[in-house]
Parts: sequence; structure tokens; C-alpha cells
Amino acid sequence: MSALVFSLLGFAFGNATAQSRKEAVEKMTVQIDSLQKLLAAKTENFQQMEVKLARLQGTVDANNGIVKLLQNKSDSLILLLNSRKNIVDSLNNELSKLNTVITYLKSEGKTLSSKNEVLQQELDALKPKAPVSNVAAEAKPIKKETVEKKPETNTAKVSETTSKTEVKAEEIPQTEVVKKTDK
Repeated sequence: MSALVFSLLGFAFGNATAQSRKEAVEKMTVQIDSLQKLLAAKTENFQQMEVKLARLQGTVDANNGIVKLLQNKSDSLILLLNSRKNIVDSLNNELSKLNTVITYLKSEGKTLSSKNEVLQQELDALKPKAPVSNVAAEAKPIKKETVEKKPETNTAKVSETTSKTEVKAEEIPQTEVVKKTDK
């Protein structure tokens, strides 16, 4: 009997152990299922993050391309601005030279105008005021006076060559009165 009790006890103990193993396996299966679901959710979340990262990387690459394009445009605009500035500086220099030429020509014009007035006054002074009769002039052949006009050229030239600009004043003839007396 004791063998029977031992075998019953062994059977009950084995049955109880089997039952507890079965419950442990079921608990572990539930835990494994739970862990698999959590792993699947984390994996899906990780994949979504990878997709977002790829989109962001594409956006960053596109923005970098736009930034490089804007930098190139900025550089070309700076070069264009510098070339235009150089053109403006060149034109300002040319304008300054032309203003200098204009100032010189104005002063020369004033000088020549005053010389012309003086010469006109001298010419007016040399003209006879009353008509002289030819008979009276022929009656006095004591001294023979001849008035000879000798052209003398007073050349005023300004030659300032700037881009596409050349200024020249024309020659201005002046007459000099020379009196010769023959004895």
C-alpha cells in the first residue's frame, strides 16, 4: 500500500506539476505574444521614423540645392554690380575730363572774344572817319606810305581725346598792320 500511496502521490504530484507547467507555458505564451506585438509596434514605429527621416533628408538636399543656386545668383549679381560700378566710375572720370575741357574752352572763348573786341576797336580806329578826296591825296607825293596787311595765324587748339570725344578749336586769323614808309 505504501507503493500505491507513493504512486498516487507521485501521480498527483506529477499531475500538479504538469498542471503548473501548463499554466506556466500559457503565461509565457501570452507574454511572448505581448512581446511580439510590442516588437511589431516598435518595428512599425521605427520604419515610420526611417520614412520621415528619408523625407527630411530629401527636403534638406532640395534646400541645399536652392541655397547653392541662391548663392550662385548672389555671386553673379555682386559681379554685375561691381562691373556696373566700374562703368559708372569710368563715366564719372570721363565727365570730369570733359568738364575740364569745357572750362578751358570757355576761358579761351572769353580770351579770344576780348582779343577780337580789341582788334575791332583798333580796326575802327584805323578806318578814316571822313572821306578823303583822291585829288588831295595825289597832290602831296612827298612821302609814300603803304599799308600792308600781313595775316598771322593765332592757333588755339585743344585736343583732348577721350572715348569718342575730340574737341578742336578752329584757327583764328588775326591781321597785323605794318606801315612802311618809303623815302
